[in-house]
Amino acid sequence: MKGFLELGKILGIKIEIHWTFALLLIWIGLVEFENSGNLEKVIISQGLILVLMACVVLHELGHALMARKFNIKTNSIILLPIGGVATLDEIPKKPKQELLIALAGPTVNIIITLI
Repeated sequence: MKGFLELGKILGIKIEIHWTFALLLIWIGLVEFENSGNLEKVIISQGLILVLMACVVLHELGHALMARKFNIKTNSIILLPIGGVATLDEIPKKPKQELLIALAGPTVNIIITLI
């Protein structure tokens, strides 16, 4: 797909990032440097963004792995500056499956918070 860079695969699921994510890192870096003039703070803010995106990947993996439990394949996880998207191969056939898939991502967030 155009505009995406493949970062690799996790559990057979392709992880991609949109090119605009680079704009987010540059913008946050410039704003932080302008406000503080401190390169260390810029690096810390960049690191926090990367940790946040790692949490987004885990959230989307929650959806993907729950879908896998119902034999629904996940084509990829796409990271965008506003979050992520797990692209499922098909829509779950039963409402209960769809609910469990939808709740799996926020459940991962709760687990991350507890850790």
